[in-house]
Amino acid sequence: MASWVTTVSSLMLMALCGMFTGRDIKTLRADIARLKQLRKRAAGRKKMMSRVAQFGEFLRQMRNQLEEDAADDDE
Repeated sequence: MASWVTTVSSLMLMALCGMFTGRDIKTLRADIARLKQLRKRAAGRKKMMSRVAQFGEFLRQMRNQLEEDAADDDE
């Protein structure tokens, strides 16, 4: 009788621990997926900001070139 009760209670305890562990794993996987998305978005923003900076530098160079050309025309 005692071994049967011990077996059943052990199985119930294992099931409970399995539920808790499964829930924790599911939560961690969701967090990892969210962090991967955030990293991907951050990389996209960084790339976009780099392109904006390059375009800004291009516009500054064009303005300087136009100013130099205008100064040459005045002479």
